Amino acid sequence: METKTDQLSIEKTALIRVAIVLLVILVATAYVLVHYHVFKNIWWTDVAYHFMGGFILAMILSSYMLARIGKGREEGLKNFLMVVGAATLLGVLWEFFEYAQGQFFLINPKIDILGLGSEAGHYADTMQDLLLDILGASFFMALPRKR
Repeated sequence: METKTDQLSIEKTALIRVAIVLLVILVATAYVLVHYHVFKNIWWTDVAYHFMGGFILAMILSSYMLARIGKGREEGLKNFLMVVGAATLLGVLWEFFEYAQGQFFLINPKIDILGLGSEAGHYADTMQDLLLDILGASFFMALPRKR
């Protein structure tokens, strides 16, 4: 017979799988949108994708923490900071990936939304992207949870 703890672990593991599928879909569709210049032509798509990326990463990280070590969103500020910090770190790594694309593959996914010019626009876009990653992760962590 399954206990409540076993059921919770199964639910959280399933949530991790769903979140990973969502993340794969997000990344795959992002490449399609870059190819068709959607991020450059429709400014809010970049905003939505970074927010959703932070949200989905927080979903994965929080669920993993709860399923594997018994701590997730239920543990308060410490886990909030751990999950949002980890999602932010992954956002920073993504920004390095975007930079490497531009340097090595001559792909420039950066968008000068604020009209600050080439270099300043890239820095502003990077800061905006990281802020949206943080906001997405924070939003997930602030959602009411099932007890």
